[in-house]
Amino acid sequence: NKRPRIELNAGAVTGGGLFDFLPPPADDDEVAIVEPQPVADMNKPLPKEDKSKVIFLDVDGVLRQESESERVLIDGEMVPVLPKTDERDCDFNKVAFMALRKIVQQTGASIVLSAEWRRTEVMRNAIGIALRSHGLPQLRGCTTTFLKQKPELAKANNMIAFAERRCREIGDWLSKN
Repeated sequence: NKRPRIELNAGAVTGGGLFDFLPPPADDDEVAIVEPQPVADMNKPLPKEDKSKVIFLDVDGVLRQESESERVLIDGEMVPVLPKTDERDCDFNKVAFMALRKIVQQTGASIVLSAEWRRTEVMRNAIGIALRSHGLPQLRGCTTTFLKQKPELAKANNMIAFAERRCREIGDWLSKN
């Protein structure tokens, strides 16, 4: 059974989806800007971890440009190939790390890796090193890697199947923690 459509305060009609509470995306002409933080703010100690607040961290398209990650098909899924580890920060976006640090400073949220980077120890370690080098706390954990895409969704739309699986992985982590 489908959920009934609900109306939000802003008048937007929704199907009751996971991200329906978010505001609509900005026009293509608008760009989100993270103001550079003063050095004093970057060195300011982080607040005590608030385990009730969690950032489910993706990497490709968030901390790195999506196009920078070479991918291979493994067990029917596109998995990122290990970046060149001899390059400092694996080409991570410093501004994205500044924004992540600002969120952690203001919320005390812990970080759980939900990216495909959680699938190998080497890639998890690369994220750990990058977090440390930007003064961020270590990962609290990772979402499960055991859930598979639903074949009927993958046949219809691979991106929807990927997003649905990611939602189940996060839901699994939340139910256990």
